[in-house]
Amino acid sequence: MMSSPFKTVPVQKVQSREDRRWSRLAFLGALYYLIVYALATKSEYNLQIVWLGAALLGLIMVPLFAQHVRLSSLPREGVLLGLFLLWSSTGYFVVEERYLFGRYLHLLAELSLIVVGISLILQHSGAVKWFHLAFLIVAIAAILSFGEPIAMSSLSAVDPMRAELESANAFGGASAIGVISALALLPEARRLWTRAALVAGGILAFYGVLLSASRTAFLTLLVIAVCWPTLCLASTGRFKWTTLIVSGAVLLLAYSAYVYIIQETYMGERFSKSVNMEDNSTRIRFDLAITGLKIFANNPLVGCGLGQFGVASGTGYYAHNEFVEIAATTGLPGLALYYSMYAVAWRRLSRSLRVIVDPLARYRVNIARVSLLILVITGLVSTPNFLSKPSMFLLATAVGIAHWAEGVARTAAMGIPLAVRPGPIPPGFPGWARPFQPFAAGAANGLASGKCAWNGRTKE
Repeated sequence: MMSSPFKTVPVQKVQSREDRRWSRLAFLGALYYLIVYALATKSEYNLQIVWLGAALLGLIMVPLFAQHVRLSSLPREGVLLGLFLLWSSTGYFVVEERYLFGRYLHLLAELSLIVVGISLILQHSGAVKWFHLAFLIVAIAAILSFGEPIAMSSLSAVDPMRAELESANAFGGASAIGVISALALLPEARRLWTRAALVAGGILAFYGVLLSASRTAFLTLLVIAVCWPTLCLASTGRFKWTTLIVSGAVLLLAYSAYVYIIQETYMGERFSKSVNMEDNSTRIRFDLAITGLKIFANNPLVGCGLGQFGVASGTGYYAHNEFVEIAATTGLPGLALYYSMYAVAWRRLSRSLRVIVDPLARYRVNIARVSLLILVITGLVSTPNFLSKPSMFLLATAVGIAHWAEGVARTAAMGIPLAVRPGPIPPGFPGWARPFQPFAAGAANGLASGKCAWNGRTKE
């Protein structure tokens, strides 16, 4: 019997090697975000760093994508975002300021690539913790680089620190994303000191939201305060009554914090005036929303063109409302395509929860659902997330985890036991939980048996 001259590699080793490559790619993507938004913001070479980093990351991504990614495997959410981009380009024929239109279209194309690329990486690796860690570090770096001592007196000052911030809304938004990221990382950490560091980072990010006095960032905190206990805690615990008690206690604590913030801080004062329509900026934003709906009514098919709201309204402002901005500038088809992306991602996440029983996997899925709710609610109130790079990175993590969870759910539906296996191990902190993935060999056995139960149906 002749032996083969070629070296044979076991299937499990090949699978493990590919998993490590995807996880390293997730780590590099998160590192790129960290460098761009935390380390390069003060540099005069910021633009060069952005493009050089993107080029290097692209060179690393291309071989792996060429080997494993096909057109049929592209996330449907990314396809919908691409169709939204194509539809937005039809506004070229109706716009008045084509240079501004080109800039917006270019930015939207970049953000679409971010969503597709990052979601594909996370679909294959599940290593979303590196992105959450990058989000948290960016928030902490912004607060520590502010230059003022951290003190509660800064939150209640009559002349708030907000005036000294270059971009209070961006500062508050980064801090709010840092809060949800700290919560997302808590169950991933196994050592006490790691969890203590995450709690401290989350508290510092919470402080940054209050310091910014950004109403959108505070609204994000309110969404987190309601959704994190009810979705992430209540549905992932192994002991139902204990989980419900803990969730109720967290909600009570969140309400107490809300009362304190409203009564004792400048953020609370500003938010209260906004809710009661007592400040000038809120009235202006309301008028912009009404104006945007009138623009949409005049041209419901294609709108006034991407980036043209300030021109069409005669104000020079954007709508400060994502729903109105998209409706007024891209029309009803653009509106349907954009929000269909959120609906598809939400449905994919919710459907996976029917099958997945592992607490860590369920927690990751629910954090992704909270992220989607944050983006939709803040967009409907004030922020045009479809033109914000941090928001699109957060969306990409949610979409990527939706597809990763779908793969885990399909394997679980075959009746194959799932476990946290030894690999892959990308560079990181010791004691962190490994990415939750099914055994490749077990999945192969399940497929070979010809039995698969998914979405309520059994096929043989």
